[in-house]
Amino acid sequence: MTTITELANAIDGYVDNRVTGRDIFIDQIKRATRQIRRKENNLHQDLAREQRRRYDAEAERDNEIIRRQNAEGVEQRAIADLHQLRTNA
Repeated sequence: MTTITELANAIDGYVDNRVTGRDIFIDQIKRATRQIRRKENNLHQDLAREQRRRYDAEAERDNEIIRRQNAEGVEQRAIADLHQLRTNA
């Protein structure tokens, strides 16, 4: 069984190796850049979802306006028809 000192010495020897240290550093950089890309991708997806949500909300408001205008048009035609019936009677 290894002692803590032997384990610490092994870790120091592993890190002192320039190639190993460089590889560790490269891995850390690559991991960091992957995280950056992932976060950027998530931000783009969030932005696209927000733009879609706003577009859908605006379309729903427009549809509601059109429904009201159509209902008002039907009401106006009914009033005109009643007026025409009174005039013809």
